Amino acid sequence: MLARAHPLAGRAAAAGRPRAAPALGPRGPRPGAACRAVPEDKDKQASQPPHLGGGGTPGGKVPSKDISDVSPPSSLRDVGAAVREAAPTYAPAFLAPPLVPTFSRRREIQAGRLAMIGMAAAMAWEIMLPSHPGPMAVTASLAGWSIPTVKLLFGGFVAHGLLGLLWPGSPTFDRANEMDYMRSHPQAIQLGPEGPPTKAYNPITEPSKFFGSSPHFGFTKKNELLHGRLAMLGFLAAVINENATGLGPIGQVAWWLGKAPPISPDWYSNAGLALAAFAAVTTGLAYAAGHAGTTQGEDDIY
Repeated sequence: MLARAHPLAGRAAAAGRPRAAPALGPRGPRPGAACRAVPEDKDKQASQPPHLGGGGTPGGKVPSKDISDVSPPSSLRDVGAAVREAAPTYAPAFLAPPLVPTFSRRREIQAGRLAMIGMAAAMAWEIMLPSHPGPMAVTASLAGWSIPTVKLLFGGFVAHGLLGLLWPGSPTFDRANEMDYMRSHPQAIQLGPEGPPTKAYNPITEPSKFFGSSPHFGFTKKNELLHGRLAMLGFLAAVINENATGLGPIGQVAWWLGKAPPISPDWYSNAGLALAAFAAVTTGLAYAAGHAGTTQGEDDIY
């Protein structure tokens, strides 16, 4: 992990003494705790990456915190402070112009959230409206456009994404974006985070590492990222199948199960009840699991 500058480090350096990495307690340095001295090294500082205040020369190593003497927080209100103190310093988030096709960490999160909202809205409209329309039909009705115009719009979104992936001049291939997407310091570019595409895992024996999710159930950053990716794939599949079948995502499930159109209204009513029950149960279990919000080791997702 990378070192985070401590307020006392500047005073120690000014006095000509070696810097000390403080041992972390529940609410800060613990009195009498052992500290590991880190001597000043101007060459090392110059070799650090630019976002850490150094010159960024290749091969520079970043000093790590000494957290060997850390004890767990004594209360729930101390957890956040302890996690933030022990967390490494990450490279700044990469930002690209809004209209430029780019695959970046922030855009994946935003697109995943939009896809989750879009998928939920599409299924809700399909269940509630008597005609049970699909996403393209709902968009055409709300916007007052024709279906070919909506197809052109959705196709433009897909083409925009493909351009960000295939265009060599895209900011996707910028070195800063690669560093940011790896969610770590420059030396970790060779190592990469857990899960595809940087490392292969067995989806049977290590499903959480394979899918990049948290090892536990609940509202966590990794789990949100996974659900966003699934929603993007699901929305794209719903639009493609609507073009072939004329059905929305709920009707497509019935079609794949062998039910020939027109789909019975009872199917949509039962599907709505099942989805509502599923959402209520999973939401209650997620909050009961006690992992809501940020968990240690997931600060780098956003």
